[in-house]
Amino acid sequence: MAGDVLRLLALLLVVGLRGPVWARPVTFHTQPEGAGVYLENSGQSGGDYLGRSGQPLELDLQRFEGQTSFDVRFEADGLRPMVVTLRPEYFRQHDRYPERGAVVLADSHPPLLPLALLTAMALVGWQLRGRKLATDPLIGAQLGPYRLKARLGSGGGGSVYRADGPQGPVAVKVVVAD
Repeated sequence: MAGDVLRLLALLLVVGLRGPVWARPVTFHTQPEGAGVYLENSGQSGGDYLGRSGQPLELDLQRFEGQTSFDVRFEADGLRPMVVTLRPEYFRQHDRYPERGAVVLADSHPPLLPLALLTAMALVGWQLRGRKLATDPLIGAQLGPYRLKARLGSGGGGSVYRADGPQGPVAVKVVVAD
């Protein structure tokens, strides 16, 4: 009888040290590794900190009893936080998330985005300028020995064009007749 009581106490001690009965060791994988893993639906501001990605974490599945899903947030310095919605059943069959590969955390300010936007704006401006120049009926026209290549500017008295002549490039002013 005393031996049974001791065995029962030993079992309770082992279970107590291992955590909740429904806790499972799961590993979340992120790129980069070592991101903070937070449980979002706890109602606490900032969520419950579970640990770091790439390391086994105890996830108490009983906590999600009656829920169809829960949110996990991954955070790393200099990177945009990412929230994924998971189903508790997933961890009854798997001990890692995602099943293959890793959750990739993106830069909070991708360095190529501003450069891409500036390049796009320059290209659009260049195309619009090209269309505006192309709509000028005098571009490409031959005026005596001069072929008009591009309009350099216009004013109240007329327009000035870059032209090619017998002696090389010149500027030609075409005056507006009243």
